[in-house]
This record gives sequence, C-alpha cells and structure tokens, in this order.
Amino acid sequence: MRQSRKPLLPSATTNPYLAELYLKRGAISESLSYWQKALAMDPCCEEAHRGMMRAFYQAGRRDALVRQYSLCTDLLHREEGRAPDVRTAQLYRELMAILRQPFDGAQDRAQDTAWIGNQS
Repeated sequence: MRQSRKPLLPSATTNPYLAELYLKRGAISESLSYWQKALAMDPCCEEAHRGMMRAFYQAGRRDALVRQYSLCTDLLHREEGRAPDVRTAQLYRELMAILRQPFDGAQDRAQDTAWIGNQS
C-alpha cells in the first residue's frame, strides 16, 4: 500500500488546465490524451480519473464512464486501501443520473461538463 503521493505536477504533457480547456472546446480526444498521460504518471490521481469521466460523459460514452469509475475505485482500494474521494463518487452519481434522463438533442454536454465535478 502506498503511504504518500506527491501531487501531480503540471507539465507540457499532463497539464490539467490544458485537458480541461480541450474538453470545454469539445476536443474530447485531446482532453482524454492529457488525462491518460496524467494517469500513466500516477494511476491513483483522482483529478485525472474525474477528467476522464467528464470527457466520456461529454462524448456520450456511458460504458467508458462506468469503466473509468470502476478502474479508479479498484486502483484506490488496491493501492491505497481506500474508497474514492467524495468528489469523485459525487461526480459519478451526477453524471450517471444525467445520462439516465432522456436526451432531447438540445442539451449541451460541453456546457454541462464545465461545472460538473469542478467544485474543488
């Protein structure tokens, strides 16, 4: 079990700001690429898992969103012996609740993800 982690340091390849900026602009693939690089550096980085979940939500990929949350919970349990942070669990519940609602075509998922899960 890992005792302490250093916070993820922004760099040209893992900058959370850039990942969020891409997501807000609808560049989901680019956003996912940044979050994947962050997770390669620290598989237990919940900020990156939340970013991936928001990107999958915006892409309408419920299956990938569920897999990402499951991966996050499994990694945290195995590596750190704990459950996800309340923000991660809340984001998952909020996104899943929205995805269960009928989609009328007028909803702008890019706009939704600008606030969901970013209240840190």
